Amino acid sequence: MIGLALLTCRLVNAPARWHRCLMSIAITLSANNATAEAVRRVWQVVSTFEDEPSMERMGYPPHITLGIWHHADTEEIGQAVREVFESRSAIRVTFDRLRHFDVEPLVLWAAPRDVTDLQALHEDLHKRLDVERCHELYRPEAWIAHCTLGTHIASDKRDAALAFASRPLQPFEVVFDRVDWVSAPTVEVMGQFPLGVERV
Repeated sequence: MIGLALLTCRLVNAPARWHRCLMSIAITLSANNATAEAVRRVWQVVSTFEDEPSMERMGYPPHITLGIWHHADTEEIGQAVREVFESRSAIRVTFDRLRHFDVEPLVLWAAPRDVTDLQALHEDLHKRLDVERCHELYRPEAWIAHCTLGTHIASDKRDAALAFASRPLQPFEVVFDRVDWVSAPTVEVMGQFPLGVERV
């Protein structure tokens, strides 16, 4: 699974044949409030297993990536986001497990307790955009809802990172209060749609 953070990491050092993907656009749910600190605290722990802190280096808030489209039209993306989210309030997600993607380098992520609402939003969004231009791991049949915690686990700390990910996690809630469409590999917010305000 390639999230915004992982896509950015991979494409920065991409070979020439990947240049066509350099203007990929991701749609994310981002947390821009005090609840994001719960994720940032886990980032700090995970960064001890990395050569350098991959998530802090991005300069982008904790997020859930809903899809990554190649050769995407920003106006089309923005229209789809508005149609899906115009009546939505901020989205509360409780994370209660740590998981990993067995790739190289290893990627750690937080798993939502309940993906029902996220799955419905994901499916609605993907009905409005060209599935053929979406990265295959973000298509409805393949997507795994997750919040990335670290994308560049050092090889000599892989076992320690896996041991950390296997420990029980004290559940924490994050309020995702904005939808962004973001370019990669240079992370630039190309558009944003604030979700309904609620007390956090």
